[in-house]
Amino acid sequence: MNLSKIKYLIFIVFCGFQLMVLGQKKPTKIELKQANSLEGKKINGVATRILKGNVIFEQDGTLMYCDSAYQYTQSNSIEAFGNVRMIQGDSTTLSGNKLIYNGNTKKAKVIGNVVLVDKKMTLKTDILNYDTEKGIGYYTTGAYIVDGENKLKSKKGTYNTNTSFFMFKDSVNLVNPQYTIDCDTLNYSSNSKIAYFLGPTTIQSDSGSLFAYDGEYNTQTGESTFSKDASIDNKDYTLKGDYLHFNQKDSVGTAKGNVIMTLKMQNIIIYADDGFYNQKTGISKSYGNVLMKYLMGNDTLYIKSDTLISLVLNDELQEIFAFYNVRFFKQDMKGLCDSLHYSVIDSSIFFFGAPVLWSSASQLTGENIKITLDSNEIDKMYINKDAFMVSEDSLKNYNQIKGKDMIAHFIKGNLEVLDVIGNGQSLYYALEGDSILVGLNKTICSNMIIRLDSSELQNITFLTDPNANFIPPHKINLPDRKLPGFIWRKREEPIFEEFLLKKKDE
Repeated sequence: MNLSKIKYLIFIVFCGFQLMVLGQKKPTKIELKQANSLEGKKINGVATRILKGNVIFEQDGTLMYCDSAYQYTQSNSIEAFGNVRMIQGDSTTLSGNKLIYNGNTKKAKVIGNVVLVDKKMTLKTDILNYDTEKGIGYYTTGAYIVDGENKLKSKKGTYNTNTSFFMFKDSVNLVNPQYTIDCDTLNYSSNSKIAYFLGPTTIQSDSGSLFAYDGEYNTQTGESTFSKDASIDNKDYTLKGDYLHFNQKDSVGTAKGNVIMTLKMQNIIIYADDGFYNQKTGISKSYGNVLMKYLMGNDTLYIKSDTLISLVLNDELQEIFAFYNVRFFKQDMKGLCDSLHYSVIDSSIFFFGAPVLWSSASQLTGENIKITLDSNEIDKMYINKDAFMVSEDSLKNYNQIKGKDMIAHFIKGNLEVLDVIGNGQSLYYALEGDSILVGLNKTICSNMIIRLDSSELQNITFLTDPNANFIPPHKINLPDRKLPGFIWRKREEPIFEEFLLKKKDE
């Protein structure tokens, strides 16, 4: 590179440096506005003004009051003592016992009985660092803040007077007449009254508590949104999920992801992908991979479905609705259907959409089925339209009964009597012991009464003009073995283990 180019490069750099220096705003000097006495001397080799009595300083509109002060004109800084006050505009006042202020950086440190008042907010602490240019104060020695009805304490914090935005950390506690919040980290807007949480957070109120690791809470409306293992807990229910939204005013909670809803007084636990609960109406809704466990005396009713709705009124469970791909399990009954309605008031369960039930080793099907309960055990079963019952004997033969309608009578959970009403047909295999086939009984009779013991036929009473036929073993043909509409669906029968699956521990 030749000499002329080097000189040109040096010139450009120099000009750029000069422009940068000119562009920088030179800090104004701290101006002494008033003092009862002034004395000048050197302290530790530094020229110092010693000021006493009604001392007032000013810099760029910020006024500083105190009883006495040291002013260091060379470094553009002061140390103020006694009844210290800093006033910015008409809304922000900072007071304390001692002030250390640097006029070049416009940063202050106030020590002892510190009080920061901004609009309707008051902050009290032992030591506060405050940037007068940016309007930001921060503390590390603990503080107490009052903002309207909200009273807050924390070990560390930052407050921006321009945006009215707080950032609190370490042992944060916020108290309101309606609730109390405890958390590790909280950001709070004094303008919007919204609190933002990072870390373990608990909100406690008369109606219950809320816990989460992340989220926000509107302190005016009581509306909150939380994530990361969020949960609501009160005397009536618990609602958990990966994401949780709760409206305290309307008492409505919505959860998404790994939802667990517990209706405490009703002994119900519901697992789902998404959940909703309205405490005022008593309606809860669950969606996606729903599993419900309902404790009924010494037994438990398990229901799996795509959607489940329950209604609780006056602390009593009234109704349960399950929709689509319904599977259920109880000690004395299990099955599947398209939809289910359980009326707790009437002690009855309705099954719709090609239901299949297994009870007392019998398979029962129909267009729809109704069960009535007595002391949480099956009392009667009403099978309407295309009623069909199948049971398997020890030789793998299928005993069959069909009719227009059926009424099954149970005693202590066991099927004892079956009434066939209209278009009755029966097909029963006669056995000697459990291992020898004697023949096949086929009967057509409009109405009949069948009595069973441990699912085995005891006797049949034919009520109207029966047409009976006994077929010996060597004459039984394949068409004789099945009544019209026969389907053995044992492979679809629910097993207990499938109802133990859930997404998270309780």
